[in-house]
This record gives sequence, structure tokens and C-alpha cells, in this order.
Amino acid sequence: MHDDHFHILDNTSTNPENDAVPELTVDALEVIELAVIVIPLHKEPLIVESAIDSLQKSVTLMRRCSQQKPLIFFITQLARLFFSRFQDVQEIRDLNQSIIHLREGTNLFAADNVALASCYGHLVHELSLKFELFQNRSDLEDAILSHETMGKLPQRSTKHVDGAMIASSRRIAASDDWRTTHTNLLFLRFMDTGQLQDLQSAIEMAEDVLQGCPDGKPPLREEVSTCLVNCLMQRFRVHGRVEDLRRIEELVLHDSARSIDNVHILGKLLITAFDWFRHQEFIDEAVKYSHLSVIAMSSTLKTRIPTPQDGIPEAEELEELTFAQAALQQLYNAEFAARYTQQSWWQEVLSPGSRMRPVNSWVEETSRLHDLGCAITKQFAVSPLRDNRQMSIALTVLRLAEQLAPRNSSQRWEYLFSLGTSHRVRHEIVQQPGWKDIKRAVELQSKAVEKLLVPNPRRIPALSSLACSLLQLAQASGDETQYYRAVELLEHVADAFYGFIHDRLEGAILWASLLHSDTPFSFEDEQTQLQRALEGYKKAISLLARAVWIGLSTSSRLARLHSVPKTFASDAAACAIRLAELQSDPQRRQQYLGTAVELLDQGRAILWSQASQLHADLRLLSTRQPELAAELNGVAAELARTAFKDGNADSGNATADLAYKWDELVDRVRQLDGFHDFLRSTPFAALRQAAGPTTIIIVNVSEHRCDTIIIPSQGAVHLVPLPKLSKSQVDDNVQDIHSLLPSKDDRGEFETIAHDLWGDICQPVLAELREMGIVDQSPRSSGAAPHIRWCLTGRLAFLPIHAAGPRYQSRRKPGMLDWVTSSYISTLFMLLRAQQRREALQGQVPVPRVLAVCHSGGDERGRLPKAKEEVEILCSCLKPGAASVIMDNEARVDAVSDALKKSNWVHFACHGTQNKTNPMDSALVLDDGRLPVSKLAEQNLKGEFAMLLACETAMGMPGLSDEAIHVAAGLHFAGFNSVVATMWSICDEHGPIVAGKVYKYLFRKKEDGSPADALEAAQALRKALLFLRDKQKLSVRDWAPFMHFGL
Repeated sequence: MHDDHFHILDNTSTNPENDAVPELTVDALEVIELAVIVIPLHKEPLIVESAIDSLQKSVTLMRRCSQQKPLIFFITQLARLFFSRFQDVQEIRDLNQSIIHLREGTNLFAADNVALASCYGHLVHELSLKFELFQNRSDLEDAILSHETMGKLPQRSTKHVDGAMIASSRRIAASDDWRTTHTNLLFLRFMDTGQLQDLQSAIEMAEDVLQGCPDGKPPLREEVSTCLVNCLMQRFRVHGRVEDLRRIEELVLHDSARSIDNVHILGKLLITAFDWFRHQEFIDEAVKYSHLSVIAMSSTLKTRIPTPQDGIPEAEELEELTFAQAALQQLYNAEFAARYTQQSWWQEVLSPGSRMRPVNSWVEETSRLHDLGCAITKQFAVSPLRDNRQMSIALTVLRLAEQLAPRNSSQRWEYLFSLGTSHRVRHEIVQQPGWKDIKRAVELQSKAVEKLLVPNPRRIPALSSLACSLLQLAQASGDETQYYRAVELLEHVADAFYGFIHDRLEGAILWASLLHSDTPFSFEDEQTQLQRALEGYKKAISLLARAVWIGLSTSSRLARLHSVPKTFASDAAACAIRLAELQSDPQRRQQYLGTAVELLDQGRAILWSQASQLHADLRLLSTRQPELAAELNGVAAELARTAFKDGNADSGNATADLAYKWDELVDRVRQLDGFHDFLRSTPFAALRQAAGPTTIIIVNVSEHRCDTIIIPSQGAVHLVPLPKLSKSQVDDNVQDIHSLLPSKDDRGEFETIAHDLWGDICQPVLAELREMGIVDQSPRSSGAAPHIRWCLTGRLAFLPIHAAGPRYQSRRKPGMLDWVTSSYISTLFMLLRAQQRREALQGQVPVPRVLAVCHSGGDERGRLPKAKEEVEILCSCLKPGAASVIMDNEARVDAVSDALKKSNWVHFACHGTQNKTNPMDSALVLDDGRLPVSKLAEQNLKGEFAMLLACETAMGMPGLSDEAIHVAAGLHFAGFNSVVATMWSICDEHGPIVAGKVYKYLFRKKEDGSPADALEAAQALRKALLFLRDKQKLSVRDWAPFMHFGL
């Protein structure tokens, strides 16, 4: 029957009489309709081919007889047939023909907006599909442009039926659909080019659609929610916004339509969290949820097991695949699944009565397999207990994901990349003979990198991972060419103009560390290689400053800092120090030592340094550009109020907008003559001025080496290597202190730690100080001791170097307390900032305006019976009524905050607490709550001296010791130049003794009648500690926690 129909159609289109007067008969139209509707259902190639040929002839006929509406119909149906055949045989020419006819259709539908919108919709779908399959960037641009044109259609016309307007309700529904599709298109373009504006627009659009999407449209809600999750996941990769992870969690856990898709999303979320925070439990849970998400795909896994790969012995791989297949079959056991979901709402998703949505999309299907393989690989790499056969499962599902993905799709290259990573991980841990795994890793990842074109942001982590594989291959085979290639790739990553900051930062750190380490492939002399390593460190520290952007919340910035090596800045300084040693020219030696100091300042206390820029002196700028200075000052004031706070997504966006505005204004200032270095990193020539009349001693602790850098008030900088000190020893001592603190009996361990510090650090330093003439040949029995300001790196900052000395130290066995007066600083820049505040007084010592805050406790932390006594001692040193006192139930957060603004001297006698998770929440405990570091730091105070006789007020965060985030640092940043605080919990009885000794010295009557000077606080504290040690006979544990911070 069909042959007859085609014959009639052929006659209709070729009759000479019709050439003269073209017209269509009803029979011909019926035949065409059969060709369009019935024939494609058969799917046989010959029938489809006949249908396409008939329609093409019909289209030719329509053009000749000027039949507009039939022509439109035939063209769109012809496009449909070509696309249908493309889906069957995957020939690109069919997809191209379909797109050509759809483009023609968009030019013919000018009078029918509904049909035109439909035609554009198909065109956008096919263009975006073509892009996903073949990665031609112009196809995606055409899709977005076509979709934007389609989006304008409802705004131009409405359709009336029987006098009633129906376009408004339809337009709202279409608008949601259009915006959802556009969100996906923008996300695709972001993944291809890394354009952040696309990602931000996609997130805003998806959030808007989700908020207004009616509950009666679950498919649309599901689609836009999935796209939003993908966008948020990528924005977290770009900026590290912790709020994005919380929003994903909210979308998944609070979704009323609980589905297996949410289980998959939760698995992806946990993988991302593990990549940043490296907590074992994250990846363990990720594996569980990723397993659950593939249960819905059991038919796929049962029928599509990968075939053996070329170059791998078939029998061995078949054995591996057999085990993997058997292991995967366990996933279909309901009891196995229930173990992971017991007492969880996820269990109802997998219950027998629940409905599983079939996985029809190859993207969704392969993504689940890929995530499971990656999760198992990451778990295998970090787990203390391993079953080597787990990697067989990981490799199997990754191979399956790669085989199911279209050959030229970007997803396939990503899956190849991950498959290569899994082979490398197995090589590193299992060490199979013949290096076949690492060879396979290099082969697969090299192929993936070739297909990820610039500026695709995924190319950057792919290059870094390929470099790691090349290094493993070089180490296994001894092939130095692989080593050279790895170095070149990492250098490219660090210098790339595209890619995400965090990915480039990781590559730069790896590049610098590689060149700094001892390898059998050193291809240059030591000095040249270290110079290249130093360039890598400089690049990495520059990228770190951009990664920890002030437009992010505090939690996000701390999370970012957690993701980089903890000794990163110290390693950079160690590299510069070694270069200094290699110099024969004294001037070059000094330059490298200065570079070491600069790198330590730029790579540590980053949060404080960035926030301090918001309080920059704009007086000179005001004389040149008063309007620009005023605008900059206004943005700084707003940004300063949020610099140390966490918030929700909305407040996070507002902070980011302010930060973008701040960056723009700073760039404008730098374009002015004489302002090129405005708010840039401070050079060493300026930093060393922070020493003033004292001496700064930096103790740098690195895996590579340990040293002290002595910066006197004048003259050359001195280097003192510390061969007896090691990073592992410092870490052990810090661990010992933290484990001993809860116990009342330390069994002399504190004395041992103080003795180690004395021999490993202090004795070599004192010998150099004597050579420099800074200290005498023996301790002074009376008078002020030389003032030393210690800048300690890494976890050394948790150790009381001011308490270092021989065992059972005393006047007869002197320690550091006898030789020098000690203060601590976080960085030279922060000290310089405090000095500049003091210099603004033009040599005048401000009259103390004293505030005393006393809260005796009474909560779960217990009462402080001696707290009131501290305040009484302070008041006894002053004239009656000279101090403003806030006692117990009056010591409320708001009242104390307001009182701080009116005072320049403050004494806190209360509990303190250190938050080891978020150090910005470390706080002083008051009557109605806590006064955290974040609230203290946001205030712009004009303080001179603060005494914090509360517990742990100078205890930093163990994981981020270089950031020096504690209550003392918060008050110092807020404006109090000199702070006495505690490194750990103190005995309540000792507070009044220290307060009495310090205040009696500071408020003593002077011959010149000058007021108490906060600059004498360090000397006053030294006298108090000598009294505790020598007169009270207290142990090191009891007197060592008291320390001085700042000027």
C-alpha cells in the first residue's frame, strides 16, 4: 500500500501540467499525511528513506505553488523525520538537515507565534544536543540566541478565542518553561567557557522559577531543582561559598517529592564536601548514597558490562569484571540497601511500594555511574582498611559510564579523566607489576586533555591530574621526560588565564612543591631550580589571596584555607631562605631574606590583612580625588560590617556585590598617578619598620627546614638555622600540651616541652642576639630586659616560647623570661598597622579611660569567685570613680559593646571560650550570651590596652594556626594596640595576682607625671610572671599561659 501512495505523490510532484498551474489535490495531501505520520512508526530504514524523499518532493511542490501553511507543516515534519533517523543511526548529517529545516521554519512562522515558538523550541533542543554530542561552541551560541528570540515572542502577541484572552495564563506557564530551559543553556555555556556571569544568571533565574513554580507541576520543579543544584555545586567549586552547600542540602532534604534523584544529589554533595574538607565520614557516606542511586539502574548494569580494554590481558580483566559484576549485584538486595537507610526518610524512597522514576537520559545514567566510581576511588585512597577488589568495582562502573556516553561528548572526556585517576590511585596503593595501571592512567588522561579545549575550566584540573600521573610514571619507570612534561603542565596551570582560582591554586602549589623537593630528576642546578620553585610559590600566594576573597562569608574563606597545605607559606619562606644561603653577594642574600618575610606576611593572617584594607588611610586620596575617596570609604564601611560574619544566600550575594564594587574602586585608584601601589602587598623595606626600637624574631617551621630570621631596628637581617628543630617535633609538642591540659597532673611534661624549646630555638637565638649586641652576656638582675616580638609560624604559635628554659628554671637557671621581654605578633603588617595608629597620636600618651567588665559566671563552666577581686585591684590603682565598671547581670553584650567605644583601656574578668570549628565564634562569655571575635573585630575602636584574664583568649584554631583567630587578635584588630591574654585555661586564683602586678606597675607614679602607657604592658607582664615563677613557685604550666600580644 505504501508503494502506491509514494507513486501517487511522485506523480503529483512531476506532472507537466502541474508545472504550469501547481495545485494540490485532497488525495495528495492524504498521501503526504500518511508519509508523515504512519511511515515513521515502522522505523525500517527503507521506509523512513522513502518518507523523507517524498516529503522533500512535497516541500519542493509547496514552494512552487506558494502554499504557505502546508509548506510550514511539511518542513517541520521533514525536520522531525531527519531527527528521528538521527536518533536511530546517529549520523550527524541527519541532525544537520533537521536543524536546517527548522531554521527555515522559523522564517516562515512570522504570523503564528504559537507555531513559531514550537519551531524555535525544537531548534534550541537540537542545537544544544548537537553541542553536547560534538562540542562545537558555535552550536551552543546559536541555541542560546534562538532561545532568547523565542523568549520575546509572548511579549509581542496574545491570542483571542471567542473574545476571551487566553495568552496570559499560557504565557506564565511558558515563561517558567522558557526560563528553566534557559537556565540549562546558561549552565552549559558556563561549563564550556567558565563565564561566571552565566552561572550567576542561571542561579538567579532557577531560584526565581522554583519560588514561583506551582506544586501542580512536579516535572518542572524537578527539572529546575536539578539544574539549580548543578549550578550551586559549580559555584561552590568556583568561589567556595559554604552557603551554596547548605542551599543544596535544603533543596534535597526538604524536597516533598522524595526520589532516588535526591539520593544521587546527596552523594554528589558529600563527594564535593570531602574534596574540600577531607573528612573520612563524608566520603564513606558518599559511597553509600552513590550505591543507592544506581539501584534504579539495575537493568543497565546487568546488561552492559564493559568489554576488556586494549593493552590489558583479557583473562585478568575478565576476572576483575566478574568480581565487579557480582559485587554490583549486591546492590539490588533490598536488605543491603536498607542497612544504609535505616531510620532515615531516604528508606521510603527505596521501599517496595515506592515508585522509581526510570532513568532515560544518558547524562543522568552515566553521571550516577561516574559518581559511584569516583566515590569508591576516593574512599579507597584514604581509607585505613582497604579491600583491593573495591577498585575493580570503581574501574568497572567508570568504564561503563564512558562506554554509555556519546563518543564526542564532553562527559565522555570527563569520564576518561576520572577513569585514568582511578588507575593512578590503584597504582599508587596496590603497585601492580609492569606499571600497567599508571601507563593506562597517562593514556586516558592525555586523551581527555586533548579534547577539553581552552577556555574550558575543566581543562585545568585535568592538566594537574595528568601531571600527577606523569610524575608517578616517571618515578616508576625512571623516565625523566615524563617528569619534565609534568613540570611544564603545572607551570601552564599556574599561569593560565582561564579556569577556576582554586584549581589553578592547587596546580601552582604542586608546581612549587615539586621543584622544591628532592627528586632524582633534578635537571638544573639547585639555585636555578629553587628560583623556579620560588616563582611558583609567589604565584600560588597571589592566587590564594584571590581565592580567600573578602566577598565570601567567613566560613567560606576558612573552608578555602583548610583546603590548602597548612605549611604552605612557611614552605615558600624556606625556599627563599635556602636561596639566601646560596648567595655569595651579601646584598642578594638580604633580598632573599626580605622575600621570605614578604611571603610569610602575604600567606598568613589573610583574613585580618584583607579586613585591615577596609580601614586604610584615605587622607592623601581625599586631597586628590575627594569624591572617589568618599565612595571608597562608604563601600568600605558597609563591607567592614560583614567582613567577619556568616549569613544566608541573600546576605552573601549582597556582600559579594559590595566586594565587587570595592575591587572596582581600588582599580580606579591605582590608575591615578602616584597610587599604583595602593593597597598592594607591603614590601619588606616597609614591613621592617614595624620593628621600631625593638627586635622582631620570626621562627619559620617547615618540612624542608626550620630557621629564625632576626630583624633588628637597624642594620642587616640575620638568619639563624635551627637544625635541631623539626615540624614533626613541634606537632608532637602541641599534641602533648592539648592532651595534658584537661589533666591536673602533667607529670613534668610542660617542663620537658619548655626545655625542648630552650635547646632547639632559644639558645641559638640568644647566641646570635649576644653577637648582635641586643642582649647582654648575662641576664640583667634588674631593670627592663630587651623587648623581643615573636612571630611564630604554623603550630609553633601554640607553644609558649616566652616560657622556654632549662628544667626547673629560676634566677640561678635562667630561661627566656630572664633574658628578654617577650611579645607576640601575627604578622609584621598587623604590627605596622598598630604602630601607625599609635604614631597618629604624635608622641602623646592618651589618658586612660578605663572600663572593667566582670562576670563571675555560674553557668555550666562554673563560677569565678576571684573575678570581682581583679576589678577591685584595678580600681585600687586608680583614682576613685576613674573606672567604669560593669558587673555580673549588667554585663550584657550590647552594654559592653557600647562601653568599649567610649574606653581605651579595658579589663575583662570572665569566662572565655575557643570555638575550634569556627574561630570567629570564639568569645567572651557575658550575662546574656557571648561576645564573639567577629563582633569585636567589626568595631573601629581607639583602644590602647586590654587585659583578658579569661580562659583561652589567645588560643588559635589548631587547623589554621597561621590565621591567629582568637579573642586577643580580634581586640587587637579592632584597635587595642596592646593585649594581655591567655594561651589556655588558667587557675582562678592566679588572675588577681597577675592583674595586681601589671596594674601596679603601669599606674605607678612617674617622675615626669605622665599617664600610664600601654607600651609598658609587656614589661609589666614579665614582672608578674617572674613573681609567679620565683616567689609563688608556680610550675611552667601555671604561669606560662599568660602572654602579651601586640605593641
